[in-house]
Amino acid sequence: MHQSTYTRWSPIPEFDGRRMYCEAVHDDWEGFRLWLMPDDRRGGMLVVSFDTVLHFANTPERFRLGRIDPDGMSLPHAFWTVGNSTLVSAFRRDACGTVD
Repeated sequence: MHQSTYTRWSPIPEFDGRRMYCEAVHDDWEGFRLWLMPDDRRGGMLVVSFDTVLHFANTPERFRLGRIDPDGMSLPHAFWTVGNSTLVSAFRRDACGTVD
C-alpha cells in the first residue's frame, strides 16, 4: 500500500499553529498565485507565487478518494511537505516520463 508522509513546514513562523483560508486562486498573465488569510485576520494577507506550475487541481473535499490521517500531525498548521506522494507518482506516470 502506498503511504504518504506529512512533515510540518514552517516557511513563515508567524503563521505556525494558525488556521489559514484560501481567499483566492489566480492563474493569469501575472502567473499562478494563492491568496491566504489567517482566520483571525492578524498579520495580513499572504500571497504565494509560483514560477512554474506543473499541476493544479481544485477538488471539493467531499470528492476526495482517500483521507489524510491527522494522528501526530499537530493541527492546525497551514504548511506541510508530502513525502511518497500518490499524486506525484500518478502525475509522473501520466506524463510518460516527460517531467522529473
